[in-house]
Amino acid sequence: MRLIVLVSSCWTVMVAAQQNANPLGSVESNWLAHRLVVVPEYPKSVATKQLAGQVDAVLRVTKEGRLAGIKSIKSEPAMPELEAAVREVLPQWMFRRELDENCEPRESEGAVRVHFEQKDGRAVVNVARMPEAQWVQYKGPAASNRAEMLKGFRSTFPRVGRSAIVAGNVAVAADVDGSTGKPVKIWAAAVDLDWGLISSRLDIHYGSAAEEGMAHVIYPILPEQAGKVWRSCMVVRYEVRRDD
Repeated sequence: MRLIVLVSSCWTVMVAAQQNANPLGSVESNWLAHRLVVVPEYPKSVATKQLAGQVDAVLRVTKEGRLAGIKSIKSEPAMPELEAAVREVLPQWMFRRELDENCEPRESEGAVRVHFEQKDGRAVVNVARMPEAQWVQYKGPAASNRAEMLKGFRSTFPRVGRSAIVAGNVAVAADVDGSTGKPVKIWAAAVDLDWGLISSRLDIHYGSAAEEGMAHVIYPILPEQAGKVWRSCMVVRYEVRRDD
């Protein structure tokens, strides 16, 4: 069993950016990254006719990662039955949260796509995994002690995650003293565990682990930041992989 810790490649403030891909023609939107998906049923009236299609929906998402509303929904070719099937399950989905310029979760908007297909005479429903929203990295210094930083994050890997084999992302923020390059205040801004797991206990463990790891980070001291406090935001990915 291997413990994997992946850290975002730039250690300054990051927010989610829009993709160039446009899922609904004139609608400007990101592709949402989903944590929990409830697959809709293939409508019998469509399946028996061996019809296939796809549904794109543009959604509003709360800062907790839940559905706030459906802005638009469209099937191709047009089949209201498919749209209704997707609309029914969307309130049960959960999404990864976007972060604002202060590394805090914010309300967002984005798109999802569901395929209704006929394969080998069977009706199959697939939720597409589209390219996720990318992180925009604001200009600023990268950590000067990368090796020590990664070692620090690995050493704090939550024990509960090792035993339960739970993976997830943690956005950990820090206010950094520009004169010393060291964090003076650290907090877990958002904990998004995979598969839509909701557990205050797990969130606390993963958040605490990321905070402890962040304490190992040292930034270079730059003249323009001397005497200033600036905000850093790191997205840390924790995974447990079994070796075959």
